[in-house]
Amino acid sequence: MTALDELQRVLSEWDKAEKAIKISEQITGQVPIPSIMELRYAGRRIADYFRAAESDPKQPAAISLLIDAEYDCIRAQHDAADIAVNFITIFVDQILQKIEPFSLEDEDVRKISDYLDRVERFKVAVVDSRSDRKNRPAIYEILLFDLEAITEDFSIFKKECLHLMQKSDAFHSLGQEKESVAQLALSGQKLRSFMQRSILVAAAIAAILSSLISFTR
Repeated sequence: MTALDELQRVLSEWDKAEKAIKISEQITGQVPIPSIMELRYAGRRIADYFRAAESDPKQPAAISLLIDAEYDCIRAQHDAADIAVNFITIFVDQILQKIEPFSLEDEDVRKISDYLDRVERFKVAVVDSRSDRKNRPAIYEILLFDLEAITEDFSIFKKECLHLMQKSDAFHSLGQEKESVAQLALSGQKLRSFMQRSILVAAAIAAILSSLISFTR
């Protein structure tokens, strides 16, 4: 592989990193600093390569700088993906803490579960890409495509979450107080316990009355 070939590889990974960074910005509303720092390291190594290549562009030490720069760009992609997916995961967790579970229908639960499954599969793929260096470029082509799809779905999912929040508020507006799930569950347990005790008491009274009737006869 020539230095020019390796430089083209670096530029290709750099472009992918910038794309991943932009997607991460769209999701989180913030610049993924770790990714920017990785590109900074890549830029430094590219500059060092040109200095080293002044005497001999083909020397292994010079080309190794480009290889390092390529991996810096790949790490920038990983960091951007991690930040975006972690943001989505935290966002969903926070939403679920604010939504009354009893207000959710089966279809609502399915949508949330399906989306979280997709996000989890993406996170697993990111980990796999780091351990499988040989197939990393092919894996990351798929990952970047999936990250775009997850981003588009996230916009839809946020709108769906607003709908779920409205359903949750409507559920609470029907009750006198905004009880927690634990309180509702406890109330249900108390009701069942009361019913069981009532049945036992009624059975005992019936038995006593039956004995009295038999005795008077």
